[in-house]
Amino acid sequence: MSNLTRMQHYVWRKYLRAWAPNDRIWCLRENEVFNPNLMKVAQERDFYKLHDLTLEEVKFLEDFCKGQREPLRDLNLKWVKYFTILFELQRKLIAQGQPADEVGRIIDRAAIEQEDILHGRIEQDAVASLEALLAGDASFFHISRKKSAFLYFLANQYTRTKKLKSKALEGPGKITAVSPENIWNALSQIIATSIGQNLLAYSYQLYFLRPEGNEVFITGDQPVINLHGTYVAPTEAPKELDLYYPISPKLAVLVASEPPENSALTDEEVRAYNRHMQLQSHSMLFAHEANVLEPFRPQAAEVG
Repeated sequence: MSNLTRMQHYVWRKYLRAWAPNDRIWCLRENEVFNPNLMKVAQERDFYKLHDLTLEEVKFLEDFCKGQREPLRDLNLKWVKYFTILFELQRKLIAQGQPADEVGRIIDRAAIEQEDILHGRIEQDAVASLEALLAGDASFFHISRKKSAFLYFLANQYTRTKKLKSKALEGPGKITAVSPENIWNALSQIIATSIGQNLLAYSYQLYFLRPEGNEVFITGDQPVINLHGTYVAPTEAPKELDLYYPISPKLAVLVASEPPENSALTDEEVRAYNRHMQLQSHSMLFAHEANVLEPFRPQAAEVG
């Protein structure tokens, strides 16, 4: 049996490597700038562990999907099945006379691994696209299958994070009808699939953004953000969607319905994008050099 990975990353390490020479990245957290290994950031013990859902929770998810049009409804109902089948199997095996303790241990391990493995597969499918983008090549975006896969990947990078989970569990807009902790694994995938399908349906395009001055891009523990969500009240949903995804200190992509005003960015424009990233991060910002993070420290802002 393979080793069980308990510390699970909610930001893809390969993505962060663009800011991390020798696998060490500069991080700002709680007003402290430090230089950890990539293994030590944006991760949490058993972050993706699945929960056995009650009938009420399953119905909540199914009702959420049933209001959608086909084929999206069918895709998302399959996610409900994906995230409940493990515990259905547990009950079936015990009913057949299998030892409950032994079955419980196996299922508990699978509950820890199942979604983490899923994200690994999604990331692996995106490796070629990310490497192409880093080389300034977006030609894959004109191939239907590859565009669809990338948009699904991008939506996953948006929903899989601790920031989005915390909003569902603890924020002013938290889910109250059922246990948000229990349903979040399934709901985050349902939302990601819905976002990816909508980006396709409305013919969103991909645009490069490049700094032309001295400023560089930072990223954070919410690496994909909706630019229209920065200044919206926590209890409100943004009315528009433009996904911003910095992919290196010198390159970012924007997936939007309209092209940006400028693709070659002034220092002021880069600072504006970085401000969006700062305000939408959860608890960590990342950069390739320590000094890049200094302006984002609360004490620096107070002095300024």
